[in-house]
Amino acid sequence: MPLLNLVVRRIIPWFLALFLALNLFRFDVPAYEDRGANLDRLLAGRQFDFVSWWIGAAAAKLGHELTGPQNGMAEAEQVAFVRDYMARVADFQKLEHRIEVAYADPAISDPAAATRAM
Repeated sequence: MPLLNLVVRRIIPWFLALFLALNLFRFDVPAYEDRGANLDRLLAGRQFDFVSWWIGAAAAKLGHELTGPQNGMAEAEQVAFVRDYMARVADFQKLEHRIEVAYADPAISDPAAATRAM
């Protein structure tokens, strides 16, 4: 009887506590195919910092407002400035399109050399 008493009072509670601890406090590893877990592992330490982004964007906007080229221009100069900017954007887009066409054309064997002079 004393051996049974020892088992019931001492050993069974320890086994029960161990069983509960192993089953309740376990760490589940996500499946290898789990896309979210894989992204979390790849991007660890590189999450988006909204506060830093917001401060940087606000500082850039403030800097642009204080040093903008349109400050101090007459209305005719502002119109000419915008038209010149839009013409430069159009030229850039045309050049970008010509480069894309050169790289997509299978007849051009060396697109880097063909686009170098553009």
